[in-house]
Amino acid sequence: MTTVAYYRSSTDMQENSVDTQRHQAEMCAAKNSLVIDKEYIDKGVSARKVPLHQRKSMNELLYDIKKGKIKNLIVYKRDRLARNVEESMNIFNEIKANGVKIYYAASNEFEMRCDPVGEFYELIMAAYSEREGETIIKRIMETKQALVKEGLIPNGRPCIGYKKTSEPGKWEEKTSEMDIIKKVIEEFMKDENKFSTLSAFVLHLINNDFKPVGKGGWTSQKVEAILTNPVYMGKHTITILNETLPLDVSYLAIMSEKEWSEIQQKLAETKRKKAKSASVDPELHLKELLKCSFCKGPLKIIRKKLKKKDVLFYTCKNHPETKFDLERLHKIALNRTEIFFRRLHSISFKDVFMTLQKHQTDNLNKVIEDVENQIVMYKNELHQHTEVWLLDITNEDVKQQMMKSYQNIEILELGLESFKDEKIHHREFLKRLNEIKTKVASKIDLNSYEPKGLKDIFEKFISKIKMDNNNIHFYFNHPYYEKGKWCDHVGIK
Repeated sequence: MTTVAYYRSSTDMQENSVDTQRHQAEMCAAKNSLVIDKEYIDKGVSARKVPLHQRKSMNELLYDIKKGKIKNLIVYKRDRLARNVEESMNIFNEIKANGVKIYYAASNEFEMRCDPVGEFYELIMAAYSEREGETIIKRIMETKQALVKEGLIPNGRPCIGYKKTSEPGKWEEKTSEMDIIKKVIEEFMKDENKFSTLSAFVLHLINNDFKPVGKGGWTSQKVEAILTNPVYMGKHTITILNETLPLDVSYLAIMSEKEWSEIQQKLAETKRKKAKSASVDPELHLKELLKCSFCKGPLKIIRKKLKKKDVLFYTCKNHPETKFDLERLHKIALNRTEIFFRRLHSISFKDVFMTLQKHQTDNLNKVIEDVENQIVMYKNELHQHTEVWLLDITNEDVKQQMMKSYQNIEILELGLESFKDEKIHHREFLKRLNEIKTKVASKIDLNSYEPKGLKDIFEKFISKIKMDNNNIHFYFNHPYYEKGKWCDHVGIK
């Protein structure tokens, strides 16, 4: 590649949106007789809050610059690259060292010069950009402060159970979430429900099929955030510029102050009961997959004391003899899934790879066909517009339509070329089958996965798990068997 463009936006504000930057970059490219070969996009990324090394596309851009792949870089303004002095100068030094020509799409930006005078100027501009960023933040915070003093809620994500209204600075109940929140609070406050820990209440919610609110499942942190949220009694505080401001949101209250105080008292008692050895919320990787072999019903989780230590078990409500240690079952599932994966790799790797390859090739062929059809359509349009324009060359509307059709053809032809290159790249993969197989083998270590990744892997590979007091049956999703028909048996007695 020779010419690339970089876009970054921290918000969807029109002035600095990715679409606006792309439009300006395309105009800049046309003005300088350049074609943009690749785009690097960091959308919704604040250069003030997110360090340079955490900006994915910027890191990819700098890597390609170091590898000498880039000749020209188009960017809307300097502040799209960085908003502090150190990062700005690091980027400048990479651009300078690798002989990259930079074009600014904004008309009010000065050209970058890679000489001592240019370096001094970039230093000044970087300091100005950093200062400007700080000023913008201060203005935003002062605006929020003024809104709070007027009794309005500043922009931001509403807490669980509420949503923004069309009226600025106001929230309203989000019925789907608030109904669940009210049920959770009611369940917690029932006289017959006395929980030794907050984790025990979390398990109670899970086993009684309480639908989670917000992102993810039930956790102690989420439940505590609900039980301690003062907005539910109509009070809210916001800290801005080191000043804590009270905000009257009585119109959002779902309980009285007395009821809220009673919840805090019971929560404090529950937390005091928490044993020093109490376990953290369990990672429920397998709960949705587990069934009882006898009644085919789902398994629930119970907590028992063994040698003064809390131990979690999966068990069947109807067949209590079906019971198994949660932690041990997870280890067995991990082991059997890895064995299944290695089996697939050693015996069926080529077949699976070829199936995926065919699927990708078929998709690419369809995309290429669609693009070719669009090119034919725009060429016909161009031909028709040209014939009309030749009858009246003063017709600006037809002329604009001609230009638009021509530009669409150019863009699609560039895309077509890249899709065809990708197709060739897929063919090259076949020649490296053994090399790829070896690389895949080196990555098969499920113990290295994060909890969320493990849950995804279990759900992808395991169709269901049937369990009784003697055996565990793992039903895997094999690519050449009917879904869930490939079974692995483990004796547990």
